[in-house]
Amino acid sequence: MDDRATLGALVAGRRLEYDVQPRRKRATADINPRSQAAYTLTEAAHHLRLSPGTLRSWVVGRPYPTTLGPRTFAALIRPASKQPLMLSFWDLVEAHVLRALRKDHQVKVDALQIDKLLLRKDLLAAPGRQHLQRVDWDGRSLPIRLYPFVSVEDAGHVRPIAIDPNVAFGRPIVHRAGVSTHAIAERLDAGESVADLAVDYDLTAAEVEQAAVYERAA
Repeated sequence: MDDRATLGALVAGRRLEYDVQPRRKRATADINPRSQAAYTLTEAAHHLRLSPGTLRSWVVGRPYPTTLGPRTFAALIRPASKQPLMLSFWDLVEAHVLRALRKDHQVKVDALQIDKLLLRKDLLAAPGRQHLQRVDWDGRSLPIRLYPFVSVEDAGHVRPIAIDPNVAFGRPIVHRAGVSTHAIAERLDAGESVADLAVDYDLTAAEVEQAAVYERAA
């Protein structure tokens, strides 16, 4: 499937989730883990290498002054939960796409034009579609797994870290082994060696170090 259709499916899927199915309390077993509220704003910002302030403005909007008086930047992402403010896995993927549009392409996104912007051909040409290559999609072309950038400076195609709502409660893991990046960083901070952790988790030394870099990145 081409990239325009993939992004279109993401937008359409989210619209179906919010607009066709009314929000109501259901049994936990009936809730799609991809759409379930799972991340605080701070956690989501850390996972995506975004500043919390930037992500908050995308999720709840923000006022800003102009010469004609105060105006409001409209929210771009509809969070899974507003009270308390919590994001879902699909919210993370939307923010990941927005990050690419804003940071990599310097696009001015506004809430009324977001669907059109996500489908713009020039934004999907290499290397601009790199952000799409960090998402796995299911048979309906909806996102099922996100490979976040390891650090703020990371611009490579290596994808050692994954966020999968069906694994480790959606917390970041070393993808090859399913090991929590947080657990690795905690053990390193406690004084254990990279070599020992690599043996314990059947990882390479590079994977242990990448997990630590990811967890510690500002």
